[in-house]
Amino acid sequence: MNFFLPDEGPAYATQGLFGIKAGKRTKHVGIFAKVRPGFQTNFVVNEREQARLAVDVGGVAEFYPNRHVVLRFDAGDVIIPFGNNVVGQGLFAQRLGTTHNFQYSLGVGVRF
Repeated sequence: MNFFLPDEGPAYATQGLFGIKAGKRTKHVGIFAKVRPGFQTNFVVNEREQARLAVDVGGVAEFYPNRHVVLRFDAGDVIIPFGNNVVGQGLFAQRLGTTHNFQYSLGVGVRF
């Protein structure tokens, strides 16, 4: 789950992605592919707030410097299909289509 704070525009957004990662892991390194379907909220289309399907496709690299610490880099393309929804009216109308949003994270984990 990700919660996005406002920068400009709507007050917040929530993203929930749930899925699997599969790959190869050795004593010191792990390389994985991931596919995570889910949802993203706080889209306003023609003055109506909507939750949309989202799919995250990408990869994960993990490094294990010792048995209790994991360093993780996660990168993916979050794909959100809007179909033929139209925003605006008249000359200013636009079809939304499908968006691609690159997201990445870097983290440290402690294993027991």
